[in-house]
Amino acid sequence: MIGVYPVEQVRAAEWELMAVLPAGALMQRAAFALSVRCARVLSQSSGSVVGSRVVVLIGGGNNGADAMWAAVLLAGRGVQVSAILVTRTPEPTAAAAMRAAGIAMCEFSEECDVLIGSADLVVDGMTGIGAAGPLREPAASCARAANALASLVVSVDIPSGVDADTGAVAGDAVSADVTVTFGALKPGLLNAPGAMHCGSIDLVDIGLGNTLPQARMHVLDDSDIVRWYRPGTPTDHKYSRGVVLIAAGSAQYPGAGLLAVAGALSVGPGMVQILARAPRPSDIDPVMLKYPQIVQVADIDQRTRAILIGPGMTGTDAHMQLLTRVLDQDLPVILDAGALSMVAANVPLVQQIRQRSALTVMTPHDGELTALTGPSQSPRIHRAAQAARDFGAIVVHKGFATIIAGPDGELFFDDAGTPVLATAGSGDVLAGIIAASLAGHRGLDLPASVELVAAAVRVHSLAALREADGGPAISVADLPVAASQVVREMWRQGADERSMSRWGQ
Repeated sequence: MIGVYPVEQVRAAEWELMAVLPAGALMQRAAFALSVRCARVLSQSSGSVVGSRVVVLIGGGNNGADAMWAAVLLAGRGVQVSAILVTRTPEPTAAAAMRAAGIAMCEFSEECDVLIGSADLVVDGMTGIGAAGPLREPAASCARAANALASLVVSVDIPSGVDADTGAVAGDAVSADVTVTFGALKPGLLNAPGAMHCGSIDLVDIGLGNTLPQARMHVLDDSDIVRWYRPGTPTDHKYSRGVVLIAAGSAQYPGAGLLAVAGALSVGPGMVQILARAPRPSDIDPVMLKYPQIVQVADIDQRTRAILIGPGMTGTDAHMQLLTRVLDQDLPVILDAGALSMVAANVPLVQQIRQRSALTVMTPHDGELTALTGPSQSPRIHRAAQAARDFGAIVVHKGFATIIAGPDGELFFDDAGTPVLATAGSGDVLAGIIAASLAGHRGLDLPASVELVAAAVRVHSLAALREADGGPAISVADLPVAASQVVREMWRQGADERSMSRWGQ
């Protein structure tokens, strides 16, 4: 698990560390790491570092200075470096070092388009994590030129134009191929729309570990999934491994129940029950024809350990009565799709959720969250966190970068998200995975429950990446099979003490 820190905490940690280091030492650490990463990108893209052409976009402050010192180091390795200033006050010591290294610096103009377009790599050092609001000129024009003309872009700490605390993009912003970030992950790297501008993220350790506080925001690494999804003990039986009850589907959306059940089965619960929705409990639900191992029940079973309700439901009076009764249970309840629509239209249901002592998980996409909380211009991270507090629930705000927010302020980002999940039925599969995961772990405290839900979201995203295999779309019907394969592979890798970490630490 990797901590994610707001800018204020990162800055405080940097100041604390700088107080005990020689002057400029922290900046030199960052610049050296940046130069190494840039050289690596050059080597991978063109096969050579010596003779490569690099253009550095330089702003004021520490971000620009990091880029300048990295430029000096790259020039020392035989790179042809040019610099474009978007500030009139570059850091003077670094500027002097650049001149001494023979690096030409010019202010941005239309002629710079040729310079940017002919470079093997553009280094974006215009604004840093302290910047807020839209890019001003000439940085905005420089960002547009880099996006349109550059072969490769490496951003320093965060792409210019992206708010480091929220991921908001107020105007133009650099779209990087690689973002080299220092000391800690920042929320803006992981939250849409900023996350869409970052490319691959390279986290560089500059020694902040002992000065950072305990994180309240996190990213799960693939290896973190292992502790939640592993084979049982020899004394386990189907009831001890977790029984999940699913109330889903309708005449209008019969496939929703099928997909939710498939998602639940993919992570290995002891039993999946489906609540009979036919006129007579003895009638066979069509879902059972596909999955004969599930158990159809006429009512909530005393052996049930978690309940999923909502996929494919249309808000009939019968659905509303069932939802009210489900929320009365002293069990974890996952509210998805139709259940969320019913809650949004019914104030008593909102109050019932707020008064529950057992865990509630809500899985809204943007439209559903707006229906639940009202229109808002706030960043997604703030909306999800506020909804979690207001409902006293874990909120899974689905999207390109899904946010998992706990009512206690704990928050996770799903960095494995992919646009191919924006397709009908994928949310039903996710809801089933979450429900079965919770059913298999009794007695968790709230922080552990939030982490487990985040692990379930990550399994779903990794399954989509596996199923898409680099393509533009997935077969939702095959997504549960891919999820099952992801879980098995994670366990094997964990058993072999290998990690699938994406973070370059």
